[in-house]
Amino acid sequence: MMRRLLMLALVGSLVSVAACGGDDDASEVEAVQELVDAHHQAWEDDDAEGVAALFTEDGVFIDLLGRESAGRDEVLDYADEHVALITKAQRTGRVAVADDGTYLVPIDLVVQGQELSGDVVVEIDDDLIARYDLSGIEGYTR
Repeated sequence: MMRRLLMLALVGSLVSVAACGGDDDASEVEAVQELVDAHHQAWEDDDAEGVAALFTEDGVFIDLLGRESAGRDEVLDYADEHVALITKAQRTGRVAVADDGTYLVPIDLVVQGQELSGDVVVEIDDDLIARYDLSGIEGYTR
């Protein structure tokens, strides 16, 4: 329960950071970086509730195999089942804004002992994650 409250407090502070930036692209990218970093930290902390709290109610998480979890409850169920498999999730560079308005986030992952690197596609809505897509990262085998 305490972790959930801390994650909700973090989300609130991220909303404040994003709101202060207005249309300033640098502030927006910084807010997205902080949100993605909080998401990765929740995975590393084995905090499934913290992972789910960073998504919109209808947010979508797409895993390395292209499987979708739609809605915060499904994201929570997926994270609950898989959180222990990810021992590292770390942003390795600045977030870039793609032409379609999504964000490209360079990351390193360690999933079941497999080291992976690539770009995650992230969409943000109301300062929460609306879509987090790992499916473009290649090399993962179960």
